[in-house]
Amino acid sequence: MKAIASQLAWNKVSSTPNQLPFQAVQAEFAAHIRDPDSSRGPLDVELRRMAVYKRLFYDNIESFCAKSFKSFKTVVDDEYWHSLIRNFIKNHRCETPYFREIPNEFLQFLMGCEELDERYPFIVELCHFDLVRIELYFSPESIGRRGTLTSLETRIQRSPLVRLLSYQWPVHNIDENYTIPASAPDATWLIAHRDRQNKVEFLVSNPRTFRMLEMLENARSGWDLIHELAEELDSSADSLSEQAFQTLETFVRSGVVVLSGPDN
Repeated sequence: MKAIASQLAWNKVSSTPNQLPFQAVQAEFAAHIRDPDSSRGPLDVELRRMAVYKRLFYDNIESFCAKSFKSFKTVVDDEYWHSLIRNFIKNHRCETPYFREIPNEFLQFLMGCEELDERYPFIVELCHFDLVRIELYFSPESIGRRGTLTSLETRIQRSPLVRLLSYQWPVHNIDENYTIPASAPDATWLIAHRDRQNKVEFLVSNPRTFRMLEMLENARSGWDLIHELAEELDSSADSLSEQAFQTLETFVRSGVVVLSGPDN
């Protein structure tokens, strides 16, 4: 299976004059698994045996995607879901042979599709939403030291376990009962983060708070942050300070924002 996975990651799986005999067999094998309607496979391998490998490979890919894209899998009908998996195997040229990278490859495949079912205009965003959950859950990063925000003089920064997400569709609310609205929905702003109990959560946000967290990619004092934000908003720092402090205090408690200092 590892050899076949490597073959399926090649940009071209058909045999070439420079290939060794075993490489040509692998290429024919992989071509049949990728597109059985157009390629018979190696002539010296029974179709019955080929069917076993074909089913095993398809089931592995489909199962991996189903576990990775749970939100989308619950929304899409089975026929369309399996057609996407078949097209992915047939048409997408993976850049890696590793199975753990399949979800990222599948998302790249969806982003490159010229035509997606109009019943699911949110497909790419919903699948990206699912991938963020997985990526945060398995990230080796840690939040940083726990603390309490007592002053805007304190240096703070965004946790490395935060992802700022802006979507056209309300992906956090899409399920099997979701109905496409008659008019375009308002943009959705989400703060994805993993808390100190290793639970991944998504907080609904707004453009101003989103921008404030963008500015906290690097450590800075609360006052420095507020002054720059006020300048962008053409407002006064004093008028923003009270609300901003309350928001930052909440973020520090939840681990979205962390204290930064020599003992961090």
